[in-house]
Amino acid sequence: NLQKRHYGENYTLFFSTSFPFKHKTEHVRYWRTGTRNNLQKKNWYIEPFLWLLFNSNKGSVDFQYSNSTQTPYLIQMLDIKDTSNPLAITKGNPNLKESRKHHLKLQVNYKKNTYVYTNIEMNFLEDLVANGFTYNPKNGIYTYQPENVKGNWNAKGELFYRTFADKKE
Repeated sequence: NLQKRHYGENYTLFFSTSFPFKHKTEHVRYWRTGTRNNLQKKNWYIEPFLWLLFNSNKGSVDFQYSNSTQTPYLIQMLDIKDTSNPLAITKGNPNLKESRKHHLKLQVNYKKNTYVYTNIEMNFLEDLVANGFTYNPKNGIYTYQPENVKGNWNAKGELFYRTFADKKE
């Protein structure tokens, strides 16, 4: 973790960053109808974080970036096929990837005779796991299998404005 605070004549500047290096080991033993499946996965990943804050008597600017990782459930990654319901077959996907979330946040405040607050947040989501399916119209069978999905994102914006009703405030 690295942090720096700088005090100017009419402002304060704060900077913080970290690059946590994480390790996760998972193991699953799955036994069904006489078949035994074992899967062990070791994951190493970095989840960086950045924070920049500028503060003055006229307002502030706050910028943040964070990154987080989610591993798929190991049971979804087993190379198995469940046909206990012949019209709804479930399969595992050994090729599932880790999901990553990138979060950006920007807040700006301005205050003089009026007060203005803005907030913008965005999330970019990579390789989220979704339960995909295919349908065979010839035999009426659905086949379900988890898959990685690309292109997910969401955003939020806020604006707040306040001023006085007259010159007497």
